[in-house]
Amino acid sequence: MKKFLLTAAVLLCTAFGARAQSVAADIAGNYTGDLYISFAPINDATEPIADQRVTLAAGEAEGTVSLSLFDFQFNGKPMGDIVVPAVPVSENADGSIAFGENEPVSLVLGGFIEATAGINPETSHISGGILTADIDVMWINSGGDAPVPIYVRFVSDGTSGIDGITANPAKTARGIYTISGRRVNATDATRLPAGLYIIDGKKTLVK
Repeated sequence: MKKFLLTAAVLLCTAFGARAQSVAADIAGNYTGDLYISFAPINDATEPIADQRVTLAAGEAEGTVSLSLFDFQFNGKPMGDIVVPAVPVSENADGSIAFGENEPVSLVLGGFIEATAGINPETSHISGGILTADIDVMWINSGGDAPVPIYVRFVSDGTSGIDGITANPAKTARGIYTISGRRVNATDATRLPAGLYIIDGKKTLVK
């Protein structure tokens, strides 16, 4: 009995690890959208910087991704890159993707701003094919008594990381799937909730 339970536990852990790695691979790629940067909390009045790009790449550690924001600007000044590695990812029951706790990384922005940056796991997610990433940046050499927060938010426009993948027509999966690969129990795309789906092997945005 103990041997059976041990075997079952090993198989369960293996399956869980494989699924976590699959989620990381599924969401990897380039996302384009709006970038918001402010010294105050971002709200509806915050002006976005359009046509920005964030890259998610499967991380070296199982079930993690690296998030990269390259060559971004703030108030018209080039700031450089923000790269946050080893961010855990997992799939929720509703098919959305959650980001887990991650260690803030040290970086220098604009050649003089010493800062730390990490992904906020409470507000960052991928839902309906839309990536929302809140990057918590703390300016640590501002000269004040405490680090100064810089609020950075990226919201993709639905152009997801699966761009550039060419499916083999002979092997294209039929049916309706979420962007993370979960099959949807539906046959009529017009009745689906708004979001991004893979319908008969093609990325389709349902409004």
